[in-house]
Order: sequence, then C-alpha cells, then structure tokens
Amino acid sequence: MSRRYGDDEIASIEKRFNAMVQVMGEDGYHSGRDIKYLVEIIAQLRADLKAAREWRPIETAPKDGTLMDMWCVPPEGSDFPHGIRLTDCSWHNADDVFNHTGWMRVLDDGNYDLVDGPPSNTLGLPRWVPTHWQPRPAAPEPMKEG
Repeated sequence: MSRRYGDDEIASIEKRFNAMVQVMGEDGYHSGRDIKYLVEIIAQLRADLKAAREWRPIETAPKDGTLMDMWCVPPEGSDFPHGIRLTDCSWHNADDVFNHTGWMRVLDDGNYDLVDGPPSNTLGLPRWVPTHWQPRPAAPEPMKEG
C-alpha cells in the first residue's frame, strides 16, 4: 500500500519541488527530462493522497487482519436512521479463541465486537452492514518537548 501523506506534507513537498525546479531551470545543469520526472513524482504523491482519503467498496477490503475504518449502514427494516463510521475494524477467520468469521472491531478496552454479527450489547443496536472501507489515518507525529 502506498504511504499516506497529510496536507502539510504535500504542501512542504510541493514547496521544495518548486524551489528545485526554479534552481534547476536557472543553472541549466538539469535537463527537461529531470524536471518532467519531478513533475511525475508530485502527481503520484497527489494521487496517493487522494486515494488514501476515498471510501472504497467493502468487496475490495483486505481480509488479512489489516485494521481499517468502515462505513456501515443498518440492516433493512431497522429503525436506526443513518449509517456510521466504525474505526479499527478488521476481518477475522474463526479460530479456537473466537468462533466467528467476519468483520470485527477493536474496542477501547481491548475486547472485540462483531460488526456484521448479532448485537453484542444490551442496547440492542442493529447488526451493521459494512458497505465501504478506507485505510486508517496516519498516526500523529510525537510531540516535541520544549
């Protein structure tokens, strides 16, 4: 999977790129082919950023334990009025520890909850129907002291 870039990173890369193009054009040392190559790199970075932010059909989601965000809708006939975004979801194949094959999510307490199974809480929320997924956002940079 391609690396995900934030808006600030893209702006910084673009600023450096523009400075490089200006220098390369001024000193005459680099060819037009070099500049064209740098333009292609920036275009690929922009495409990667756009792709990282788009929802993808659930049929294309990895089923290898990769954590992702999901968009789910309630089942037909439910009184729940809208869909929801669930975070930290992944596919699970039934095993000796947990006998469920399907979409699950990691809860704050470290336990798992079924995404596409029967309600697992006393509130009786509906069984969600996953329709789309997207990669998790990149983790924040560590805070600097001082």
